[in-house]
Amino acid sequence: MHAAVTHPSRAFSTAPARTLEKNVGYCAYLDTSRGVISVRLRPEFAPNAVNDFVFLARKGFYDGLTFSQLCPATAGLACPAHAAAAIAGDPTGTGTGGPGYTVKADPVIGEYLFGSVAMLSPNAATIGSQFFVSTGDSSRVARKYDIFGQVTDGLPALAELQKGDTILWVAIVATAPEP
Repeated sequence: MHAAVTHPSRAFSTAPARTLEKNVGYCAYLDTSRGVISVRLRPEFAPNAVNDFVFLARKGFYDGLTFSQLCPATAGLACPAHAAAAIAGDPTGTGTGGPGYTVKADPVIGEYLFGSVAMLSPNAATIGSQFFVSTGDSSRVARKYDIFGQVTDGLPALAELQKGDTILWVAIVATAPEP
């Protein structure tokens, strides 16, 4: 069993160095207040986003953060247009927070379908710590958010996510690479 990092750092002065290993796959396990959601990370499509997410997850950055917005929303933080998504990764909960650095965004490969995991940033050229998990067909969302993973298990937990639900911890596991 994985344990949450107590008092993790939420601010970094520089972007992480490349920490991903070649010929290795990665899975993320997000233990939320609704249950565990498993995500197959896709470094072959979004190496910068996966490296950023893995770095932050291993530092415990996401542990204890909440899903700050559920989209579509009629009030609160702005949502990407046409998105059915749960947004997390902002330590301030305002929709403007991040890790203290930005990383160059990857080209967008794929569609925002149910279970897609993508970085969220107001600037399409850079990413930080915010991400969203598509909770429905978001294929009409503008193609400017790096898709870096796909939910592979935990669909009931994903379907039940609500604004304010907590990410208890995120564990990263090395796996076989994609064929």
